[in-house]
Amino acid sequence: ETANNDFFAITKAFKESKVSVDYLSINNSKFIKISTTPSCFIIEYDLLTDRIDAGYFYAKYIYELKRDNQPIGEIAELVKDQMDLSKYPTDEFNYVQFSNLDTKLGSINSFEKVTGATAPDRAKRVVQSGDVICAGVKDSEENIAIVPNGENIIVSTGFVVLRAIPPMTPEVLYVLLRQYNNIHQVRYKCSGTIMPSIGGDDYIENIVPKLSNNEMAEITKNIKRIEQQRDEIRHSLVNIIENT
Repeated sequence: ETANNDFFAITKAFKESKVSVDYLSINNSKFIKISTTPSCFIIEYDLLTDRIDAGYFYAKYIYELKRDNQPIGEIAELVKDQMDLSKYPTDEFNYVQFSNLDTKLGSINSFEKVTGATAPDRAKRVVQSGDVICAGVKDSEENIAIVPNGENIIVSTGFVVLRAIPPMTPEVLYVLLRQYNNIHQVRYKCSGTIMPSIGGDDYIENIVPKLSNNEMAEITKNIKRIEQQRDEIRHSLVNIIENT
């Protein structure tokens, strides 16, 4: 982000860019960071796509974590399965959109019952228990949850759907995606004007911390315990409401 007092630092970095271009050529590198505060960098022309916003390229090539890390694509599979519900007009489905998630608790708290005939156009993404769904729309990127047990669950195409690759578990993947370093990368990469969003292929290039097997086992145990407690609280609340 550019602050009011960044002008002179940016100007200085620009004047020094010739040196960086020479360094880029000598070292056969595709990109180089020439200033940290503010963040200024140079990338080769052939890396440019249909985007020219600095935030996108910062997240894609420059952003780094101060610990061992790995791209999401190495620990999770991007699920792109879709279904045309209009072909099953009388079948009933459990539909999930952003409003069905509890953002603070990170869980799916309800389903919308729809039929193939009444389902909205965005109700297409097929998921299974244990998949992790992540909102790909800016300002909703914290809507992340693990898909619970259930049948005929369909989620909005506004979600990026990820499936953990063992030994990664859904619980650990969920925790890594909820961390702010991933949320920030999503925000940097979103594009568009009316509903800025990120595609699945860009999402799985985000980097997250690399954990040991012992760390993953501990996180998995803790998240499962929390999920059980959360379900018990929900059931207790329903019983109180129904029996009062």
